[in-house]
Amino acid sequence: MQARQRVWPARPHGDQRTTVGIAPTRDRCRSRFPTTARVLRVRPQRSGGYALSRGCAEPVVLGRCRPSLPAVAQWRWSCRKAPGAARFSACGVPGTGHARGSLALARSRAVRARVAPTAEAGAVSVALSTAPSGVSRMTLADAVGLGATAWATLESRTARPSPFMSWAWHRAWLDAAPSPEAAESEVLLLRGADGALQALLPLASRRVRFHRVPVTALTWATGELGCPDHLDIPALPDVSVAEFAGSLEALPWDLVILSNLAGGSETTTQRLCEAMAERGYDFRREPLWPCPYLDLPSDWDRYLGSLTANRRQTLRRKERQLQREGVTITDYDVDGAAAGLDHLIALHTRRWENDGQGGAFEDPMVRRLHQRFAVELAARGKLWLSTLDVAGAPVAAWYGFAWGDTVYFYQSGRDPAWERHSVGLVLMGTMIQRAIERGYRRFDFLRGADPYKRQWTTTDRMTEQITIFRRGLGGRALRALDAAGQLRARLRGSAGVEA
Repeated sequence: MQARQRVWPARPHGDQRTTVGIAPTRDRCRSRFPTTARVLRVRPQRSGGYALSRGCAEPVVLGRCRPSLPAVAQWRWSCRKAPGAARFSACGVPGTGHARGSLALARSRAVRARVAPTAEAGAVSVALSTAPSGVSRMTLADAVGLGATAWATLESRTARPSPFMSWAWHRAWLDAAPSPEAAESEVLLLRGADGALQALLPLASRRVRFHRVPVTALTWATGELGCPDHLDIPALPDVSVAEFAGSLEALPWDLVILSNLAGGSETTTQRLCEAMAERGYDFRREPLWPCPYLDLPSDWDRYLGSLTANRRQTLRRKERQLQREGVTITDYDVDGAAAGLDHLIALHTRRWENDGQGGAFEDPMVRRLHQRFAVELAARGKLWLSTLDVAGAPVAAWYGFAWGDTVYFYQSGRDPAWERHSVGLVLMGTMIQRAIERGYRRFDFLRGADPYKRQWTTTDRMTEQITIFRRGLGGRALRALDAAGQLRARLRGSAGVEA
């Protein structure tokens, strides 16, 4: 049976109703909303079923949406300003006859009802919370459609810019991710009084396990695909992101989990957490991944002097051996980016298959992500993709990107047959030398304190994860569960040290 939400015409001031849920029977309607049935009316629908509604002292205009009862979906809201009312859109509800419904309403400050979404057949509930002015919401695809310049203006002025916050990364991710996941990813946009874009917050609602308990979490839109590091909210400096906190309150979630964050207290994400804390939300931050890096000196010889004598002599000896073999280095620009990436993936996979593993590019989605990302970077002159060739055949490959004053090393590959010649070592040294000679200030090895990275540097910085807990009983229960999990981890660590 299909139940339809009634389209209520605008009524005189003071006699307004806002339909917030629908169910096939009156009893089912009340039972599905036990905490709100005392304050919301149960009203019959002409098309069948019953709906919860509530009086409202300001003008209300409802649009139409036909939810399919056997396939109830989460409602996602985008808010836009409208004269005399806050305008919402219920976007892309799976299993409905309409891809997009619309709802415009205004309410008095006294009306603070929020009905949590229900993922059970027979009921649909909608969160009706007015988003703060200045904040709007759109799909990630629409946000990418704003263009690279809009993103770059914000990303370049954050405390710690990262290529994984860029328009190019999100554009490549949209091409690589499964269509349903891409469609569900959205962006909160903060605009100033003049309409200028001030901040972007890409998010997605995902079902995850938190200490083995299934919960609904808001995470970065692009998730973990491609292992992004040093993330933050792209925003202009000193812009208040407190309005994002109000928008997050209106969304359905148990936790907000923002991982792979740039460390430090000066990030935009940290300011958002402080704004959430002022509203009564608990949050926890924890270290995640060590990312080794080099602060680059002014010249290559000075850097060589910072290495141990053994490391310095080994590097020079291996370089001379390869020069006698007639090696050359090939750099790949926008025309050759696809071919260069194919060489990288082949060499990387060959090296890991030699150890009985699949490597970083085993997942087809990861390959598609970087095939698009590499082309986007090459078009902007930011791609660092090179192979070390012997007799015209690649025996080692190096893939990274230049961003701001930093060169990032992302991945490499090498032919196991040339292992004894240390082709990977020589190619890494060459790329560090190039970064120094071209005036870059930092060389970032990204996540993982692997031994081959540690031979170049002893310094690193940690990425972080921030978890925000919902207010109320459910949030307190998850906070207690989290505290118990941390205690168990510390006890296991102490037992391991004593053993």
